[in-house]
Amino acid sequence: MRQHSLLKVLLWSVLSVTLAGTVVLGGTVIYLMQDLPPLTGLHEYQPSLVTRVYSADKQVIGQFFVERRILVPLDKIPRHLVNAVIAIEDARFFEHRGLDFVGIARAAMTNMLSGARSRSSSSTSTRSTSGTAPMGFRPPRRPTSEKTWAR
Repeated sequence: MRQHSLLKVLLWSVLSVTLAGTVVLGGTVIYLMQDLPPLTGLHEYQPSLVTRVYSADKQVIGQFFVERRILVPLDKIPRHLVNAVIAIEDARFFEHRGLDFVGIARAAMTNMLSGARSRSSSSTSTRSTSGTAPMGFRPPRRPTSEKTWAR
């Protein structure tokens, strides 16, 4: 009889912790989603492009730009380059629909077992484009070593 009540208490404890964790996780997701920009911003993205000045005989005589970007349609990019970038960023790219739950679980297990964040939490392309996000969201910047030395 004692084993039965101990098992019952253990089961209710696990259930309570699971429920509390789900509520906290859901609340965190809802809180963080409030600051996210609308998805329509992804469809309206207008990158800063090069402005070219042409002469009367259609020769480029000048260029003005903040960032030298030239849009290239995806079908004009060699397939080997596309595959190389995908292989570097996400080898399982074609196996999931945007969230790689296997990769997330692997990273979580690695972090728990190592006791620290041992792998990067974002891809190279995510880090490089985070400052140029078209939606106006910029994470707070950490002081650089130059600023630290200047103090």
